[in-house]
Amino acid sequence: MDIKNYVTEKIDSYDVCCQCSFDIISNPRCVTWGGTFDRTCEDPIKLDRNIDLMLIGQNPWYNEKRHESKNIYGRAFGDKSEKILIDYLTQHNFNPANIWITNVVQCSVINNDPAFVQKAFENCKYFLIEEILLVNPKILVPMGKVAEKMLNKVLKSPKLGKLYVYNIYHPNALSYNPQLKQRYHEQFEDLKRMVSK
Repeated sequence: MDIKNYVTEKIDSYDVCCQCSFDIISNPRCVTWGGTFDRTCEDPIKLDRNIDLMLIGQNPWYNEKRHESKNIYGRAFGDKSEKILIDYLTQHNFNPANIWITNVVQCSVINNDPAFVQKAFENCKYFLIEEILLVNPKILVPMGKVAEKMLNKVLKSPKLGKLYVYNIYHPNALSYNPQLKQRYHEQFEDLKRMVSK
């Protein structure tokens, strides 16, 4: 399927995907791309720099109870996950302008239901393939088992060719298991060495 054939609508100047039904995703729908970690570029077509890492999570954070307008279109991360990532990226001297962050599923899935995530992924995988091609990162970094599993399916696309992938824990894992903190540091040290090559 060509990404140009996707059903989209214009909401507040955003091109918003309308492929999935509201029985599996939250309302509002989110934008169809990720962006640089410093938020200076949120359209891969307009990207004007080399990207070191493409961090890939499961699906965007959206708090329906709080209705936080800053995240209403489903930015890739928010809340405590983003704070943990910022901490580790800062400690390891990464430039946030050269890090792209996105998700395998680009809408907030109701209750993070695994079956709904899989359904949404069947639509979103075409966006992810195009996004990877446009961003052309040095290293793809899936965060967590769900992102790793779904990215592996996407990487079978002949359009992508050979790409370097390094799996890390999802930052939320550290909230539940503080013993992972040392290993998370080691993973970021590995990434820093790879980027520096």
